[in-house]
Amino acid sequence: MERNDQRLKIAFGTWSIGGGDSWGPNDEKESLRALSAALDYGFTYFDTAPAYGNGLSETLLSKVLSPVRDKVIIATKCGLEWGEEGSMLHKERDGVKVWRNLKPQAIRRQTEASLRRLCTDYIDILLTHWQCPVDSIEDTVETLEALKKEGKIRAWGSCNNTPLSLEGYFKGEGRPVLFQERWSLLEEKNKDILRFAEEKGVLFQAYSSMERGLLTGKVVPGGEIVGSAKRSDSWFRKENIEKVNKALLPLKRIAQDCSIPLQVLLSAYALSLSPSMSLVIGARKVEQVKENALLLDFRISDEIKREVERLWVKPLKEEI
Repeated sequence: MERNDQRLKIAFGTWSIGGGDSWGPNDEKESLRALSAALDYGFTYFDTAPAYGNGLSETLLSKVLSPVRDKVIIATKCGLEWGEEGSMLHKERDGVKVWRNLKPQAIRRQTEASLRRLCTDYIDILLTHWQCPVDSIEDTVETLEALKKEGKIRAWGSCNNTPLSLEGYFKGEGRPVLFQERWSLLEEKNKDILRFAEEKGVLFQAYSSMERGLLTGKVVPGGEIVGSAKRSDSWFRKENIEKVNKALLPLKRIAQDCSIPLQVLLSAYALSLSPSMSLVIGARKVEQVKENALLLDFRISDEIKREVERLWVKPLKEEI
């Protein structure tokens, strides 16, 4: 899988489809309609994880993708589990304790569970969800490579890591195909991993690239903030929502001139920043999917890119 493979540039994210404490109540029928719409509108790469709704996201995804399994890419994750005490406690949510565990037997146990929920006999890309500092990276890589040789996974990568730990992922027999990290035009704290990915010839896949909906320009100051994924984010404080919405106004006009939603403009800008950049774009409503799918065919021009830089990026760094 190469960095210029367009299928890997834009993944349909299913974190919110898991619902629960992170995203609030989930309408499963609506989620299934959204997943079906994603297929209809041209998405072929889907990102999920066991931790998204304690298996719900994977289960719902299987109901839509099983009939077209050979035509899509499915990425899921390992390293976070509930029901088994792991190497260290990650968090408590949805009435369970979620543990980090990247020991070989845990990776295998979690992979087998994902294969069952996804109703498939292979996973295209298996990512370590959160690095566990007390588990051996060497053992992790050996296990991932073994699963690859067995045909249970086709490629592997890492999420939520550090450049220092990621170095260890290159010391074994194989090599990762992508790093998935939180990144947006508001939170570029992982740009060091982006640069590391560029050096290694690996994809950098940004999640929460639209800052969990804030960069769509549709979040109302003072409105109800549902789910811990947003409530725990300082950008969702009333004063910050107001500042961001104000900064977005000139970009809304550019998006209107291009006949695209604001999030498509900003996503296209993000993709243009590096040949290693790719994005996870989440949605759980059909209308959201329809808007996001416009990104599949939109390419930002150099002229518009310069306008985005002038009207948004530089002022943002000065004012927020």
